[in-house]
Amino acid sequence: MCRRAGIARLILNGSFVTDVREPRDVDCILVPGTAFDADSDATLAIRIGLPFLSLQIVETPEDLEFYVNDLFGSDRAGKPKGLVEVLL
Repeated sequence: MCRRAGIARLILNGSFVTDVREPRDVDCILVPGTAFDADSDATLAIRIGLPFLSLQIVETPEDLEFYVNDLFGSDRAGKPKGLVEVLL
């Protein structure tokens, strides 16, 4: 779906990227590439969402910085944590 929408990168967070035996969720930052089509059926499906996935398409470099550094880059106590990046 992401490839069809023109998403170039996925940045994953949530219990999915930890050693939790049965992860409950995946938080995804979706970074559009040059082929991104905001009006495609795939993009609409992403915006509607999927079970157990939190999908956020970033629109600006500032949005990407906020999600990576501020929202997903640390836990509730402010301790830095890792993310997983997938290039499409």
